[in-house]
Amino acid sequence: MEIKADIDEIIIICCRNLIKIKAYSKAIEISNLITDTYWKSFALREIAQEQVKGGDSKGATSTFQEAVTIANRITDAYNKSVAIIEIAKAQVKSGDIEGALSTANLITDSLWKYEALRGIAEAQVKSGDIEGALQTANMIDDYYYRNEALRNIEAMKKESELKK
Repeated sequence: MEIKADIDEIIIICCRNLIKIKAYSKAIEISNLITDTYWKSFALREIAQEQVKGGDSKGATSTFQEAVTIANRITDAYNKSVAIIEIAKAQVKSGDIEGALSTANLITDSLWKYEALRGIAEAQVKSGDIEGALQTANMIDDYYYRNEALRNIEAMKKESELKK
């Protein structure tokens, strides 16, 4: 098992080196050699993030989608939730709120889903989309977590108004 993990780690390093030279399609091709679904989704997420930075948002959307597909194959519930939430966070950072919301809705563990939605709402506040943030926070079913998200939105809104 250790050798398998070492091989996957070497492949991820190769993907990162290909990313550095903007050889995204080659990095995706090489990522297909990763056998562990968690690490494969991790590698694809990293590739997608770099595609966004490199100006290939269309390619990034496709790569994020592939990362989500692979993450959904993870059998361990905890690792699956972590992988999906990290993809959603990366989508938010890349400006794809709709994609992030779609990804967050795939999380089956309610606490992880609430965390993802809260993070998306906070990113929306930071981008100035208060109305969208409120809509996202209201997607949280649990009363306590929804109110926590709404309080965070209000605090962030006040903080940004003070900076102006």
